[in-house]
Amino acid sequence: MLANFFKGAAKIAVAIILAAVALAALGFAWVRMSDRAKEREAAPYETVKNWQADTGELLGMKLAMKTKLVGGRMYASVGFDGYPAYLSDPVAKVRNADRVITVIFNDKDGFKIFEKPIMVREFTSIVGPGAQPTGLEYDFSDFVPLADYARFDRLTVTWTMETKVIPPMVPPAAVATAQTGDHCAPNLSRAERLKRLGRHGTVRQTGYETYSAGGSSVSFAFSGSSDVMSCN
Repeated sequence: MLANFFKGAAKIAVAIILAAVALAALGFAWVRMSDRAKEREAAPYETVKNWQADTGELLGMKLAMKTKLVGGRMYASVGFDGYPAYLSDPVAKVRNADRVITVIFNDKDGFKIFEKPIMVREFTSIVGPGAQPTGLEYDFSDFVPLADYARFDRLTVTWTMETKVIPPMVPPAAVATAQTGDHCAPNLSRAERLKRLGRHGTVRQTGYETYSAGGSSVSFAFSGSSDVMSCN
């Protein structure tokens, strides 16, 4: 009786083990099939896709972007073709360093799916012939669900940069000099110097080879010479 009991228990145990092994095998096969299905679904998105946004007129440089999705991670390269004055102007460059350019992916209905803000100082300048900058570049990667990436339909961009270069303030005296011509400027002929002096008023000879007009004057080294002894 006892022997028969143990034989029966052993058979049941073996049956349970075999059932467990079978279930494990089925589970493994299902997981593998599921993984392969996901891999087939994701495969098309591992190919590089090119995007463009019309920023040339507003930013003075054109935006082009490349993306691909591998293992649930999006790899992206942001490129701007062009290098407008506000990127190289010393004052504007400092003011814009911590400003932000944001690249945004929308779905076909215009809803935002993904956005990436990038500080201007994080971009790398692209240098062309003659060591002159010709554009900007920035590479990044980020986790993006396949379902979200599949909905990407178009690329847009926003920015907080100042895109106009503010000219430096010119002192009124400098403006006046530029308008009238500086009679004390170097390398002028005698006739041109007296002509420019005449813009300050009527030119009168007030001494040996010294001529005055208004509150300005010029003294030449000797008669007929263009060499200046003094000028104010």
